[in-house]
Amino acid sequence: MLQNILINLNILSKIKPYDKIYINKDNLITIEYNSIFQGIYRFFYNNNREKNLTNLVIFYQTVYTTIDDLLNSQYLNIENIPQYIKNDLDEYNKSLNNLIKLKYYLELSIGGINNLKKTYHGDIVTDSRLDIIINNCEMYIDKIAKKITIINSLESKYNIKKSNSLNEQQIEKKELSKSSSKNKLL
Repeated sequence: MLQNILINLNILSKIKPYDKIYINKDNLITIEYNSIFQGIYRFFYNNNREKNLTNLVIFYQTVYTTIDDLLNSQYLNIENIPQYIKNDLDEYNKSLNNLIKLKYYLELSIGGINNLKKTYHGDIVTDSRLDIIINNCEMYIDKIAKKITIINSLESKYNIKKSNSLNEQQIEKKELSKSSSKNKLL
């Protein structure tokens, strides 16, 4: 599910002015590029602005729910972080990395939503609904940034960075041993 969310946010970031979107039954977003056949295509597939905007709002609600779940997960609970660093570093890192990815792609998607506003510049209702999506995105980006700031200060306080760097060193050692094994084979 997270992978589809990231893919859709990335697709939304690529919307240009006068492009339109289509959200299929599998909740994957497609860009309908501005062309002379765009209207015919949208009519033929019963693809209209209201339906797609409603689906876009539902998609972003899924994004916000996923972010809330991560922000409130046991692995990123401020009181539990030192415990999870000791006992379950992989899940802690996975949760934190997923949160960082969501923030990144959410920020990118705002540019595409702004371009959709240009597409529908004469429609006040659509423009207002897109403004609400943008405002909610910015609010969630701020929530994630605040959580990351708190986590970074906790990592400094508990010297957690050392644990991560040890973990990175272990990965580097594995990669070095793999490359030396490959060199022996050559």
